[in-house]
Amino acid sequence: SSGNGSTSHLTMEMMKTQAGLNIQHIPYKGSVPALADVISGQTQMGWDTAVFLLPHVKAGKLRALAVANPKRSALMPDIAAAAETLPGFSSGAWLGLLAPAGTPKEIIQRLNFESHKYFRTTEASEKLATMGGEVWLSTPDEFQAHIRSENIKWGKAVKDAAVRLD
Repeated sequence: SSGNGSTSHLTMEMMKTQAGLNIQHIPYKGSVPALADVISGQTQMGWDTAVFLLPHVKAGKLRALAVANPKRSALMPDIAAAAETLPGFSSGAWLGLLAPAGTPKEIIQRLNFESHKYFRTTEASEKLATMGGEVWLSTPDEFQAHIRSENIKWGKAVKDAAVRLD
């Protein structure tokens, strides 16, 4: 992986746990040296972002086996989602708009409305698609619930893998 505690490390640990695989974690100091060793055959597999790996897949240097999103990626529609084999598996990255605690509800509602207005545009969806992303719009309460569920999921991954950052 790109290092202890990284998304690629925890994604592999979740895959290992859910699929009952025997995978040894090899932490690197970043994605580039990890990728170099997978391409050269020094290591047998790795996880990283689709945008980072796609040029190497297209060049025939890597073989994509699965994407970690709940469904197939628009960047690589022929590559299965890991969830097709491991129901519920998901490690996709997400971004969200947050405000300080105590921000008045009217301001939260306005920010939600205005951000939704932008993210419904073709420009926004096309920009995200070039990065392997897609628009997911929610209410503030739905987003809060998502954050809570992600904290539980990643906390379990860290605990199950006994991740140490030292």
